[in-house]
Amino acid sequence: MAVMLLARIEDDADTIENLHNFEYRSLTDYDPRYETRTYHLSNLKGVDIILFNWGISLMSHPVLVFDFGPDGRVCFSIEVRFRKGQGFSITRSLYRQQELIFLVADERDAILRSTKYGRPQAAHLYRLNAPPEQVRNAFLDYVGAINDLCEKPRWYHGLCTNCTTTFYWLPNSRCRCDWRVLANSRLDKALHDDGRLDRSLPFPELRRVSYLNDIADSAPEDGFGDHIRRELEARRHGR
Repeated sequence: MAVMLLARIEDDADTIENLHNFEYRSLTDYDPRYETRTYHLSNLKGVDIILFNWGISLMSHPVLVFDFGPDGRVCFSIEVRFRKGQGFSITRSLYRQQELIFLVADERDAILRSTKYGRPQAAHLYRLNAPPEQVRNAFLDYVGAINDLCEKPRWYHGLCTNCTTTFYWLPNSRCRCDWRVLANSRLDKALHDDGRLDRSLPFPELRRVSYLNDIADSAPEDGFGDHIRRELEARRHGR
């Protein structure tokens, strides 16, 4: 959380500075790696959502993964920017005690930090059904928010400006009046009901075949993102 990100858009290219690609042994023992990567909007193919749940029945943490084909994938996560030594507190977050931050990370960093090296979190990965223009606008909204926070910090709020509700305040998002935005461990069911997730499977079956932990934790570093999706597809077809 110590290093803020910055994004630059020049024609088709978006360059992100201070992207996280850490190498973890644990959450307190890791090699920090901040990288600069460039993604071309013309290569944007789609977007996935990963929901991380740490055992609380009504609360999860969503991460969007934008797929840029030959440029690779990039994860965006809306989080609390803790002060050093500060822990998360819903009560504290309601009283302007913690900042908002948009983190951008390599997919392997973002997933394994939660499934393998930190407090165990159950992860489910879904492909979002969205038209290309909507995917592009969502990505550009994230990029704009990153730069806005560099110029003008904002407070994190446990209800109104959290990891999920913040997304629905972005310029090209539509406000979603649904209790499952706050009880966001039910957000995947809401998206399935809306046709935003694959409707060819009943939701319980889709959720079962989208479970990520066992696949991700044993995936090779090279080709990590392609590997986990091949394995998820194989599970879906019973192979």
